[in-house]
Amino acid sequence: MFDKIANAHNTLKPIILRAILNIYQNGNNVISAQMVKIECAEIDNTIIWNNRIPAICSAMRNSLECGGRILGENRNFNGFTITFGADNLKQIIQQKTSKTNSVKTNENKENSFKSIVEKDPKNIFLITCSSKKINENELSNNSFELESLSFHDELKDHRMNLIKLITNPETVHLRKEKSIINNINFSRSELAHLVYSEGKFYNKFASCSKDWEIEVSQKIYIVSALFGLIRADDYIPLYDLAMNDTINNSKNFAQKFWKGKLDNIIMKLHKNDFRILSLLSNDYSNCFNEQSKDLLIIPKIEFTRSDAPSKRGKWLKSLLQ
Repeated sequence: MFDKIANAHNTLKPIILRAILNIYQNGNNVISAQMVKIECAEIDNTIIWNNRIPAICSAMRNSLECGGRILGENRNFNGFTITFGADNLKQIIQQKTSKTNSVKTNENKENSFKSIVEKDPKNIFLITCSSKKINENELSNNSFELESLSFHDELKDHRMNLIKLITNPETVHLRKEKSIINNINFSRSELAHLVYSEGKFYNKFASCSKDWEIEVSQKIYIVSALFGLIRADDYIPLYDLAMNDTINNSKNFAQKFWKGKLDNIIMKLHKNDFRILSLLSNDYSNCFNEQSKDLLIIPKIEFTRSDAPSKRGKWLKSLLQ
């Protein structure tokens, strides 16, 4: 079976095998299709791997001859998972994949991902907003205009409804039992990447968003608990709302509110050939349905739970420099 894969005219299978090997070499013997998809994108980012889930799952099934088995559901989806108890997977895949030149070398792999991301104008980044923001006296005197936000036609009604709710004095807005009051000053606003620039992802120790130029901010899209999806160069006022806040006894209110309302935008961006690299936390990515999530490329970034925002920010900065 591996001889047939290694010698196949279809170039996807050797790449997928190499991805499985790389994941295994990193100490993972439980491997999901999502993990393989991400690794395949690092090996060859010229292929839209979101559309290759059936091929990925098929190659993963072929690799089971190395002593593996399927965990969970046996169908073509991101959660398709295999596990290997045998120690000979590395040796077998290395022997067979060495027969073909269709797989990039490790040296090419290390250099290709960053160069493709930097040079391709179709790459955009999806990031979270920040609860920590600049002070009101740092805002410009430009009045906030709801209609000037990106995706106004798609999201204007949802934004207006949420603004009315959180500014209503009768609304009970809690964050870890602490009461939140939103008296939003709509007479002042600032660029979103400056408003959020004190956050762990955005500050000078991470992505340093204060230094983003126009060309950079136009490539960065922000999932906002209040505004849904905006661009980093949109002007916004100060507000205080997080995805997992409790509003009128409803936990994770903003996350539930935006569920199903942003997916069409992601689909449209994808259809316009944008490659969407997601740096979202779970609180924010859970606003999207599974179909939308399948269209997102998640870079492999090592972090612990506490330093995830800063590590993601540093990763982004390394590409923008």
